[in-house]
Amino acid sequence: MSRRSLLLALVFAAWFVGDLWTKHWADRSLAAGDHPVPFEVTDADAGRTVGEVAVERFGLEAGDPALQSITRLEPAITLTPDSRLYVQEGPLADVRGFYVFWRGLDSPPRRMVLGDRARITRWLRMAKPEMDPAALRAAVEAEVSGITVDDWLSESLRRLSDARLADTAARGLNPITPSTAGRVDPAAPAVPGTTYLLTDRQIDVAGDWFKLVYAENPGAAFGFLKGLPAGARDLVFLLLTLIVGAVIIVVLVRMAPEHRLVPIALTGILGGAAGNFVDRIRYGYVIDFIDMDLGFMHWPTYNVADIAISVGVVLLLLDMLFNKKSPLV
Repeated sequence: MSRRSLLLALVFAAWFVGDLWTKHWADRSLAAGDHPVPFEVTDADAGRTVGEVAVERFGLEAGDPALQSITRLEPAITLTPDSRLYVQEGPLADVRGFYVFWRGLDSPPRRMVLGDRARITRWLRMAKPEMDPAALRAAVEAEVSGITVDDWLSESLRRLSDARLADTAARGLNPITPSTAGRVDPAAPAVPGTTYLLTDRQIDVAGDWFKLVYAENPGAAFGFLKGLPAGARDLVFLLLTLIVGAVIIVVLVRMAPEHRLVPIALTGILGGAAGNFVDRIRYGYVIDFIDMDLGFMHWPTYNVADIAISVGVVLLLLDMLFNKKSPLV
């Protein structure tokens, strides 16, 4: 391998690995309403408070606002993909949603509510405003009675394989009920064997204008194409990534050795695109976590891959503007 090839490989690896590592950190360390971060109390934590355990697990300050967002995770309910979710009796009667461990029990869950009743009720009221309340309730129950775990999870979690679906239904559905949805006092004794959830955690790096927050972006850099239907969006990203990647590789192979800045810029763009593409393949969305409010505008939340792409584009523009021998001119 030539020195130039080694340099480009290192540039690609730095952006690619740096992006995936920081996303993994954000996934496990930052919490939001639909993305809580779990922590388990062990026997070694006996005698401590819930807040003290959380402070140690996440490196929090004693007065961190995140400590006020702790809730308790209920034990999972064992179901199958064919189990019906909307029932009037039994263990699911009071369930309003689930914390769904769809990526495995060692990854943060997704908070998902059972909102089909409310959604269908609103739709029927608009479509048939003359329907009396009793008939409306009966029609809604008839619609939701056939919804299964498979239906519900597959609609929202498009990257959930059949094998993972069965495992999630059996072990990864922890119920949310009116009696267990409240917050836990951080001064309460930590109960060994209990899992708690940190449901809101962000890191203020430099006041209001620079924070680390958890966000999921189904679109491209800075939310581009976020509004497209999921299937069309996946196809567009697949084609664009393959085409752009192939073009960049061909250009890098054919470019004369005396050009230095352009290959580094293109390699950075390739590394960033690859990092985001891995997230889209695994999850169907990209994890963002860098949030900037400049006062006059709130910049869209972004990640290291977006930085790599942006830096690469800026370097290309600079080379075009100030290098008379630029291969881009």
